[in-house]
Amino acid sequence: MRADYGTAAAARPVCRRALAPGRLAFGRLTNEDAHLNETATAAARRARISGGIAVALIVLSALGYSCHTIFARATYDYGPGPTSILFLRSAAATVAIFVLLKLRGVDPWLRGRAFWGGVVLGVLLSIQAMAMLSALYFIPVSLLILVFYMFPMIVAAVTHLAGTHRITAVGLGALVAAFAGVGIALGVSPEAPDWRGVGLGLVAALGVSLNIIGSAIVMKRADSIVVTFNMSVTMLVVFGVAALVRGSLALPASAAGWLPLSGTVLAYVVASLCFYTSVRRVGPSRVSMAMNMEPIFTISLAGLILAERLTLPQFAGAALVVAAIFTSTYSDLRSARRAEAATSD
Repeated sequence: MRADYGTAAAARPVCRRALAPGRLAFGRLTNEDAHLNETATAAARRARISGGIAVALIVLSALGYSCHTIFARATYDYGPGPTSILFLRSAAATVAIFVLLKLRGVDPWLRGRAFWGGVVLGVLLSIQAMAMLSALYFIPVSLLILVFYMFPMIVAAVTHLAGTHRITAVGLGALVAAFAGVGIALGVSPEAPDWRGVGLGLVAALGVSLNIIGSAIVMKRADSIVVTFNMSVTMLVVFGVAALVRGSLALPASAAGWLPLSGTVLAYVVASLCFYTSVRRVGPSRVSMAMNMEPIFTISLAGLILAERLTLPQFAGAALVVAAIFTSTYSDLRSARRAEAATSD
């Protein structure tokens, strides 16, 4: 018995040695699978974090642009007008974007035709900015933002007529709904809106629409932030010349006026940097979809800070405009995804 036991006992290590290679191989496969799972999990976690950061940047950008408009209107009560605000805003944005490009090691200047394209885009954006801030003298911020946010519809209509973008039935319905919403909001106002403000709002919407269409062409050949820097430089020159023609910059008459002035400049710079950083992270389609929150933020802040009040019918018109914008953008995003899927297949 002992001999048999001893023989069996002596054989066991041999069995273990024989099985060891198989067990090691099995263990190695398991470790590889675990490593792959960990890598995939880490990649998914990084993607979620990156997506969360992008969403935060977009929301901050929309909120920043809204604050810029609100603070600009508040600044008027202390002396500065559109020219002074836009010159200081352009100067701050130009410096901030220049520093960003230098940190990235990117040449900030466009060359050749792209340079002149950047100049034209900067002039269009200057017209938009001046019309937008000038309209604040005539109509409330809440109504202005509704008129101005006709620009996504204008872009859709112009690109459809130009043959570069086909407007769908959903997009056409959204276009009609948006115009109807603006008509309701303006038509049911307790006081008749000053049509100078409405006209300037439409000029601002047309200016930014042409800027967007032109930017899509120029940015095919150049970095979007480089194009933005060159537009900002152009705006700085335009408003610098305008300030010289006026004779001086109008600065706040009291210390209290520096708070809204600083707020509007800072809000614009932060909004711009967040906007273009988010575009690089998630692409322009998703950013434009989320930026449609700006009218909501602006109307809300106008009520809180400027004590503007919309009537119930005006709220209905505003809701119709915002819903139309979201519907149109979402429809375009789905169409673009289907086209990409068809191309990849």
